[in-house]
Amino acid sequence: MKGLSPIGIMAVAALTVGCATEPPRPTEEMTRARTLIEQAEQNGAQRYAAADLQEARDKLQQSDQAASKGNTRDAQWLATEASADAQLAAARASSGKADDASRQVDQDLATLRSQTVQGTASLPSQNVTPPPPPTAPSNSPSPQ
Repeated sequence: MKGLSPIGIMAVAALTVGCATEPPRPTEEMTRARTLIEQAEQNGAQRYAAADLQEARDKLQQSDQAASKGNTRDAQWLATEASADAQLAAARASSGKADDASRQVDQDLATLRSQTVQGTASLPSQNVTPPPPPTAPSNSPSPQ
């Protein structure tokens, strides 16, 4: 049986090493996901989008576990999904805040309208003549 040539050995070794190496831990993606989760929390996502925020937290935790086991491809994918879930939670929180503000404005307008109608109805009906318009200053010199 004939042995492999030195070039063949190097090719097999290169393929073996190339297939065996995993990409590095997805630190950047995981950090981005953590940052987006924190921003969503600060934006009120716990109140307006608790399920989306929890989904982001869960996926980030799964990403960390996958990375710890050396499964960096899954870790990267899960970190990217966690980022997307955190962005969705932040967007829903912003939308919820806007809805609350809109309802508050509507309520304030209704109150003002009610007060205006009540105020107009309680005023006595009078024929009030408006004051005369102010006179224009004359251009003649004033006596001294």
